[in-house]
Amino acid sequence: MKKFPRFESMIAACRWGTREMGKHGLRGWSLEFVTLPKFTEGRCKLRLQTIQVEVAELECRMSKVKGIIRHEIAHAKNADQHRHGTIRDHGIEWAMTAIRVGCKVPRASESHHGILRQANEMLASKQRRTSE
Repeated sequence: MKKFPRFESMIAACRWGTREMGKHGLRGWSLEFVTLPKFTEGRCKLRLQTIQVEVAELECRMSKVKGIIRHEIAHAKNADQHRHGTIRDHGIEWAMTAIRVGCKVPRASESHHGILRQANEMLASKQRRTSE
């Protein structure tokens, strides 16, 4: 897979991210590439309706940038539950939403792997029951 120069990568990621946010009902939300605290790849600013991605991630493959954007879209889609404190930041509800918006179930070495695998199994089980 080809790496993009940073500027071209930012344009491509902005176009893709804006389309992806709209596809998941996040109209009026914005996407920003900013410098974030160390070890932070992205974050969802609920009050500002903004998804932020660490600008250094643009040096990575587009598939990683897309994964970060989808991860943050999952947080945005659960915004009401986050505001009312009814779900954990990376709990099962978030994980199920993350899978629905296209986050890949990561390998065991990656963060959130347990909760995403559990959500994936729950969704698969639910689909099997509805198809019977």
